[in-house]
Amino acid sequence: MRTAARGFEGETRVLRAVSHAKLAQRGAAAGVFHNGVLHTLSDAVRFYAERDTEPQKWYPRAADGSMLKFDDLPPEYVANLDRQAPFDRHPGEPPAMGEDDIQDIVVFLQTLSDGYQ
Repeated sequence: MRTAARGFEGETRVLRAVSHAKLAQRGAAAGVFHNGVLHTLSDAVRFYAERDTEPQKWYPRAADGSMLKFDDLPPEYVANLDRQAPFDRHPGEPPAMGEDDIQDIVVFLQTLSDGYQ
């Protein structure tokens, strides 16, 4: 899907977005996210459920031991991250979604496929 967006000075930019249906169709074959680091739709949903409560599962550590959270996101975009519920959790807290919730979301996303290849 391509959409046009207006920039601050009126220039038109073309944005490319992957539909949820395409994501469900691609599954493990193409990898998930812009860098292909995850390989299943379940892992992608689990990432969002656990990224704040168990960051050690998803992010590397710096030489000093600190967590390099959002290490592949340019610093100027960190402020754009959604921090509303369920993304308002902190390390050690239980995630907002459990495994049953994650699998329910995956099943739903897989229904979005219309079969178009």
